[in-house]
Amino acid sequence: MSTAFQKTIKILAASKTQETNHALRSAMKSSYKPIRIAASHAIVSHRNQQGLADLIRRFDELDPEQRLLLSENRSQLAPVLRNSLLSDSAEIHKNAVLALEKLSPYELLPQLLRCIEQGTPSGYIGALTWGVNLLVKRFVAEFDGTRPKNISYGHILTESIDILQKAIGTWRRHERELFINVFLKLYPRMEQCHGELLEMISNPKHPAYPVFLKKILESREPEVLQFVVQSLSHTSPPSSTLVTVARRKDRLFLKVLFESVGFKMDTFRENLSKIHHFDWIDSVTQILNDLAEGYHRFLVEFVQYSGIPEDKKHRIYDQVMKYGKSDGRVAVVEALTDLRSSLTDRMILELADDPSPDVQTAALLQLRRRGLRSATEKLMQYVDSPHPNVKKALYLELPEFRMKRLFENYTALTAEQRRAMMKVIKKIDPQMKGDILCELRVSDSQRQNRALECIAASQMVTELEDELIHFAKNTQNRELKIQTLKLLAAGTRKSSFDYLTSISRRDSSPEIRDLAQKLRQIRINIGTGF
Repeated sequence: MSTAFQKTIKILAASKTQETNHALRSAMKSSYKPIRIAASHAIVSHRNQQGLADLIRRFDELDPEQRLLLSENRSQLAPVLRNSLLSDSAEIHKNAVLALEKLSPYELLPQLLRCIEQGTPSGYIGALTWGVNLLVKRFVAEFDGTRPKNISYGHILTESIDILQKAIGTWRRHERELFINVFLKLYPRMEQCHGELLEMISNPKHPAYPVFLKKILESREPEVLQFVVQSLSHTSPPSSTLVTVARRKDRLFLKVLFESVGFKMDTFRENLSKIHHFDWIDSVTQILNDLAEGYHRFLVEFVQYSGIPEDKKHRIYDQVMKYGKSDGRVAVVEALTDLRSSLTDRMILELADDPSPDVQTAALLQLRRRGLRSATEKLMQYVDSPHPNVKKALYLELPEFRMKRLFENYTALTAEQRRAMMKVIKKIDPQMKGDILCELRVSDSQRQNRALECIAASQMVTELEDELIHFAKNTQNRELKIQTLKLLAAGTRKSSFDYLTSISRRDSSPEIRDLAQKLRQIRINIGTGF
């Protein structure tokens, strides 16, 4: 493009006379692309409304660069697009629809709502409604997503809400469901709800209330479901929300609702306590069949925080115990934690026998806390469980079966009692080996002796051979050394066999050399000699 032309365009762009505007509009239609682009930039730069109208009128013919230019400056297009949508020219209307679809100028949303609220002739309602629905859908998606800095979301939202409030206030004049639809979609993005809008969703006597309630009772749109969930989090939820939560029983709604209870704050749960009946209660079995694992827990939590009578809650819990997934059965255990009765005790005992180790664990952790006489007996039934979480529960719930506790009461117990206790301790106390070694390492021959006795009684020689070799090498107590050598007769490692061999040849005590030789022969006879 020549320097002279660039200067010409710059001069035209700086002037806002009718003549220069006409010249720019003519240049915008040039067959030479650089001229078209330059003229379009000039028109946009000084907000030439007639030029913008020409660009919209010819939108289907525009170069990609021209469309991009309009997209980057779409806030200027609202009045022009509004007039073009309402044009009697089919060609202008068609291009306005195309521009609206491609550019999504959200600033146009309040203007379209205002046109409908003020009573635009019915012939235009279809196009305006289409435009509103398109812009709302995209506005919500972008509002929740990227939020480009060049768009004033707050202003658009505030202006739209003001128009919606006025429209709802004059409901009997138009009774347009569109306003309710837009309100439901914008509501989750509002900071607060005012006047007529609040009355509509709270007051059954409001003329728009029946239409609004029908909508939230039947709609499957994500925004409507989100409205119900979010409004249930308010300090004073609208009556329409409570009615909807009580009456809806379709799978999609229940999934959204149950899932929400796991992530909402106390207000959400407190509001659930205001609802004393749900229409889906008699269909719990079918609902459990329809819901995937993960949602069963949410269902139980929902029931737990609701205002359903306790007897009905227990019946639902019973259904979950019979037909629910393991996450739901764990949730039942948790829901029963603070409930004390013969019925809940029976349910916990039944859940302790659940095939799922997760459910077993949750139930076992409650037995003693409930003061059940059969608690210890039930816990002892699981000492051979292969599941780590069950073992952990037993360790927590059976503190009397810990190695430290055995050492504390060692002298008061018979040898038989010690063996019986160590049999259980070995199965549930992960600290057993460490506690025995601590006892073996202290400078107290009496405590070292009982550590060796416990190793023998618990048959843990093969797990502690290296430690026993180290102890035998370093102890100055002749009796403890002999006791340790005897334990190594039950060893299986080459290191312990080699140690016995070495002692049988080099120890200064003939008695110990003789003992080591006999123990070494025992190892050879049983096949653990090398």
